[in-house]
Amino acid sequence: MGAMLDVIYKSMEAIGYYHPIHPTEVHMPIGLIVGGLGFSLAALVFRRPALAQAARYCFILAFLFMFPTIIFGIMDWQHYYNGLWLHAVKIKLILSGILLALLSGSVFTNRKGVGRPILVVPIYVLSFLTVVALGYYGGELVLGGRAANIPPSFGQASSIFEAHCSLCHPGGRNVTHPQLPLRNTPQLANFETFVNQIRNPRLPDGSPGAMPPIPKETLSDEQAWELYQYIIHVVGAPPG
Repeated sequence: MGAMLDVIYKSMEAIGYYHPIHPTEVHMPIGLIVGGLGFSLAALVFRRPALAQAARYCFILAFLFMFPTIIFGIMDWQHYYNGLWLHAVKIKLILSGILLALLSGSVFTNRKGVGRPILVVPIYVLSFLTVVALGYYGGELVLGGRAANIPPSFGQASSIFEAHCSLCHPGGRNVTHPQLPLRNTPQLANFETFVNQIRNPRLPDGSPGAMPPIPKETLSDEQAWELYQYIIHVVGAPPG
């Protein structure tokens, strides 16, 4: 499984795509749920069966798009986080199951999509609230605590950090080992120590951690220097 995922992600990196796949899919069920809720509320207000039918079609599509969205989410979790059971991941998996059940209920409760949309509107509202919660925890997992107001001189280094580090170290945190944030870590003591860490990652006790190595073929020493400067001056700098 791991080898197959490596092939998939390395193939995408070969064409310049270094980001998770899940975010490209997640917008589909979210947009369809929001649109379906809007159509259903309009159907109630204007008493238009055609709007209720449109809402049902939106939720059918949202239900179908949930499957590739969940699959790609699990793939990203395995590839970028080595399947670690982070708090945000647990919550997202639970919420995804709830949303899948709600969407299934919306599809089969109102099969014709006309007549009495009020019967499914509560399911639509709960689905909307669930995707809001999913978005929150997804943001916490990927973007929480991200440094703002990045100096222009660090623009290129910021892109390097986003491509290789931000998933596990948003804002200088460490989502896999919260007790080991980037700020004040011994691995930032000097550039040589930093390079050794990213080439051959190790935990404080010397054992391999969840962090994958970044070889020279992926990140040159010059780029590593830019990344090092960005981390110590922006991401790992004390607040304020």
